[in-house]
Amino acid sequence: MFEDIRAFLAFHSVRQGYYVGLRQEEAARFKAEEAYRQAADSLSSVLPSGSRLFYTYEGNSVTLRGVTFVIENQGGKIVILNSSGPAP
Repeated sequence: MFEDIRAFLAFHSVRQGYYVGLRQEEAARFKAEEAYRQAADSLSSVLPSGSRLFYTYEGNSVTLRGVTFVIENQGGKIVILNSSGPAP
């Protein structure tokens, strides 16, 4: 299957790197999901049910800068209904 031991070791090294990266991505996703849940809980306690919040992103992400998000409290559950293109 492998030409020699060096080819096997190279494969093994790349494989290990992949799984390390995968675990890091999964940990980052879990952290982001938890931060989202906490933010949604905080927002649902102050945003009246059925009301909408319009938020235009002004952060560091070039692809999101100027995009307006419509966020609604649907009976205690925060939902992002849609987003628009760059703000005029």
